[in-house]
Amino acid sequence: LVVQAKQILDQEERKRLYWKAQEIFHRDVPWVPLAHSIVVVPTLSKVKGFQIDPVGSRRFHRVWIENGN
Repeated sequence: LVVQAKQILDQEERKRLYWKAQEIFHRDVPWVPLAHSIVVVPTLSKVKGFQIDPVGSRRFHRVWIENGN
């Protein structure tokens, strides 16, 4: 499921597959992940509205630069 999700462009379908994989991991695998990666995206303080997407895509349609005047 994880490999399949990595190859799908449809973000909603990708999220669905990752959730399904996590359910299987939780149910069937005798381990629990203790860490995850930390994603850092540097921006200027005047950049507003930017959010890190959980699947790594960059969306700028609600991002703006605040005018300091």
